[in-house]
Amino acid sequence: MSTLLKARHDPRLLSLITPRRGGTEHGCFRKGKLWPRSPRNFAAEPATWNDLGVQQQAIGADDDASFLLDFYWTSNVLSDRRVLYNAPLSSRFSIFSYSNGMVNVFTNLIRTPFIAYVSLTVVGTGSGLSVGRHRISARVEGTTFYAKLDDNEELFISGTRSYVTSFTAPVSEAPMTIYEAWERNDSANKKVWSYPSESEKLGLLSQVNTLAGDQCFEAANPAVAARIDSQIDLRGVVSDYTVAVDFEAVEFTATKQAQNLAGQGASVAGQLAICSLGYYRLEDSYLMQLSHEISGTRTLYAPYIAQLSGRNIAVGRIRTGSSTTELSLYLNGELLGSKTVTGMPTGAAYPTYTSYAINDSRNGLYTNFSGKIYAAALFNQALSAEQIASLSK
Repeated sequence: MSTLLKARHDPRLLSLITPRRGGTEHGCFRKGKLWPRSPRNFAAEPATWNDLGVQQQAIGADDDASFLLDFYWTSNVLSDRRVLYNAPLSSRFSIFSYSNGMVNVFTNLIRTPFIAYVSLTVVGTGSGLSVGRHRISARVEGTTFYAKLDDNEELFISGTRSYVTSFTAPVSEAPMTIYEAWERNDSANKKVWSYPSESEKLGLLSQVNTLAGDQCFEAANPAVAARIDSQIDLRGVVSDYTVAVDFEAVEFTATKQAQNLAGQGASVAGQLAICSLGYYRLEDSYLMQLSHEISGTRTLYAPYIAQLSGRNIAVGRIRTGSSTTELSLYLNGELLGSKTVTGMPTGAAYPTYTSYAINDSRNGLYTNFSGKIYAAALFNQALSAEQIASLSK
């Protein structure tokens, strides 16, 4: 098992690719780039979720239940917006964002003497949801309904239990991207439904000439280029990054040979790449290389190292300042060095570099060897030296 698996619950994690079950990607992605074969950005790709009678059977009249919605709100325009909402009477958990800025969370599992549902206001009149990442959680315990937005105080209201059919919940009106959502029967200790589902996660990675064994990825045919594409597209985003790869070093047989590890585009190449990490041989020297686009220019940091053998963890870090960008490289927890250049990234990449990938050797300058990859992690933050050392142990 790779030590990088320790990061799978880190909120800064964009991606953790492992060979588990033939190839699985863990982590939350930036807005608009989510699990494939499922709804992504509901404002851009209208879709509807259906209960089809299943939820009615899964949560009984006296069962406790909970709900989570992890999402990115993309608009500050105030208007009526439904989120997993058909009507208060027919939605077990639902959200409505009003044109006056107020945001309410509803449940039909609790009722009052006057109305067959209850609601809690998690955003007051006039303010509205801010553009950015949010989490709304709700739960029913006994005869009390609780709801909470982000790290705000949890609100609650009490009533009597109600049990009605839950119907279709359209989400197409919401200007949002959903990272994760689920409804849970807490009394039975099981999820009623979730997004993305496990089957959707399995369909995430696109693999070219790749074998995914129990422990590592490697080329099915070593003579043919191998690549693992994710659904993450870093173009157009200006961010700090940390990319970490647990790999087995290739034993190079000639000069000008490379092992491209991970990034959006090949590191050892002549084109613009984003946060791309690689190991290569040039004549009789060996180098680790971090390639990143800065001010529209391909920028490299490539310190000389001793020839590698066996299993290693290489880490590249991109840290932006007010007008400069720092590129740093670590190997097995130790700092190889850093390079600071004037300029800022713009999120540009070569046209064929359309996604973050492992072993991407397209347009590579040298003969590329895939080797073995045990795990690859990408963070949307520049990790500290201590955090990198912890990942490498």
